[in-house]
Amino acid sequence: MRVFFDLILRVRDFIASVARLSLENVLVVCHGEVMKAFRIVFHKLTPTEYAEMEFSKDSRERIHNCQVDHYSRRDPISSKLCERLEWFQVYRSSDKEIVTIPWKNIPRRRESNQQLLEMAKKLANDFSDLKY
Repeated sequence: MRVFFDLILRVRDFIASVARLSLENVLVVCHGEVMKAFRIVFHKLTPTEYAEMEFSKDSRERIHNCQVDHYSRRDPISSKLCERLEWFQVYRSSDKEIVTIPWKNIPRRRESNQQLLEMAKKLANDFSDLKY
């Protein structure tokens, strides 16, 4: 598991490097584990949300072989350009055709101070048996 966390950190560093370049378009070709790390970072997934995606019975939620994840700052309906990546679409090949999973907005969570304190308390309880 530690290796996967290291991968997520490398993906974050890569994204920060690309952001500093102010490029209009970027194409990243990678394997599934790296795609999962990009999803975790772009969607700000919690470990529970990641597990729900990884083991979902809905195949549209999982990452498949030869899949293309398309992220965009441009609203697909209004064409308005946003400050950050707000939209996500998937292209996937099946036996006979390319399947397109329609654009979805990437939800942005906004937790209150109280919600953050509750999460911190839960995590403290979950990891209370660890020795530092």
